[in-house]
Amino acid sequence: MNNRKLRYKKREPGEITSGYEKGRIIMAKGLITKIIVSVLTILVLVLGYKIVLAPRNGKITMTSTEIKNSFKEIGQLAVEEYNFTNVGKFSQDNMSAFGISIPFTDKSFLMTYSGVCKAGIKDISEINIEVNQSEKKVIVDLPNVEVLDTYIDVNSIEVYDQSFNPINQITVNDVKNFQANETAKAEELAIKNGLLDKAKSTHGRSC
Repeated sequence: MNNRKLRYKKREPGEITSGYEKGRIIMAKGLITKIIVSVLTILVLVLGYKIVLAPRNGKITMTSTEIKNSFKEIGQLAVEEYNFTNVGKFSQDNMSAFGISIPFTDKSFLMTYSGVCKAGIKDISEINIEVNQSEKKVIVDLPNVEVLDTYIDVNSIEVYDQSFNPINQITVNDVKNFQANETAKAEELAIKNGLLDKAKSTHGRSC
């Protein structure tokens, strides 16, 4: 009987011997390739927008056309004003498709601003004055005070941390709706802090 020596091949470090290991490596390489392609695609879109589509320092043109105008007499008496300086944030979540959130499609900005909320008598024609000759008195009946105007000073607006997303850009309506919302909140806070109470006290002393 011949003696046969069995020889075993020594496995070298990093050598792949099974099909399972080869499959795992192929899947990992495929995943890495997809990630790299996705990142490069996003970079190409952003750089392409900045290089090709982004506005350059060209000529700025501003035009306006008067559509309608009119004059109206008013008789308001402002007796108290509330000055405010606030900071507000606008944000919108990522866009979605088929119920799946699309990364890097959110938008946001941070804005600081100052403004004024005024209170007083809206129509002075509603003020009634009676003179009592016998008692030598002048009786002044004043209507209730109310908020006359609330506005944000556009020259005070400063915008910070603004997102620049070529897919989901910040629009004029976003800014307009944000300012309207912030104005309403400022008026509500002014009333809460006693604007109307102070106006009542002031217009009472004026009589």
